Amino acid sequence: MITATAVHTHPFTTLMARHGLTAAAYLKRVADRHRALGFGTMAHRKESAPSA
Repeated sequence: MITATAVHTHPFTTLMARHGLTAAAYLKRVADRHRALGFGTMAHRKESAPSA
């Protein structure tokens, strides 16, 4: 019997690995682009996010 183990990674994990980014660096890039497109600022650090 032949078995195979499928390894699934989240698309963001693949994207960040491809560009050599940490999660924090990726979120900073997203926030910078968001602001550059004219949508205003957005939280990109855990300390910046409002608590629930």
